[in-house]
Amino acid sequence: SRRQRQRCLRARLVSKYVGESERAIRDVFRRARTAAPSIVFFDELDAISGVRGMDQSAGSSDRMVASLLTEKDGIDAESHVVVVAATIRPECIDPALLRPGRIDRLLYVGMPNATVRERILTMRTKRMALDEDVDLRVVAELAMGCSGAEVVAICQEAGLCALKEDLSCTRISHRHFDKAARAMQRRITPSMLAHYEQWRQKMTLKSYTSTYAMLEAHLLPRRRGVEAANASQLAFPQQLQS
Repeated sequence: SRRQRQRCLRARLVSKYVGESERAIRDVFRRARTAAPSIVFFDELDAISGVRGMDQSAGSSDRMVASLLTEKDGIDAESHVVVVAATIRPECIDPALLRPGRIDRLLYVGMPNATVRERILTMRTKRMALDEDVDLRVVAELAMGCSGAEVVAICQEAGLCALKEDLSCTRISHRHFDKAARAMQRRITPSMLAHYEQWRQKMTLKSYTSTYAMLEAHLLPRRRGVEAANASQLAFPQQLQS
């Protein structure tokens, strides 16, 4: 069956007018229930679900959290709506959202390993004219410490390096990828990774090396050998099997 997807960004939900943000959240879930089966994805969940009592803007954040809790409590296995969220600041999310029956299946997606980086490079270079000397496996090793977005940026930077070298060039060589990978700034520091690791251990989360691996394990389960999840765990297997 055809599944509808909604991606919810803070800019689309937050309004300066009183009550508009809460109405936007209600509209998201109303559309999801109407178009069921559907998936609602909240990007940067921390931006709209901060810890209550810490808001300094007339309580607008607290009201948004209350709306999220109300709407989430109204979703069960029969509604055929799955709620997925992502954040890089898990400690800023109101604890009530992470309790059983709400968003209670927590997964930690860590830095991509060499295999995942190579797969990203392969996907991003499908439409790029590469020279025969390009070895994506070597480039993936050079990109150690890069996030998925930074690996994608390496491909773009390699193309720019080739154009800077010769505006009439028709192919990108391995030396361009080598230069781009070595020059790419790693914005995720070891201290940041240590902080996420501490939070993961505190919450006893499962760890994955990429978003794809997480989705493959939880959102795209095989029919055989899958344990039925109850409504408090968002009923992933029943709702997302084809």
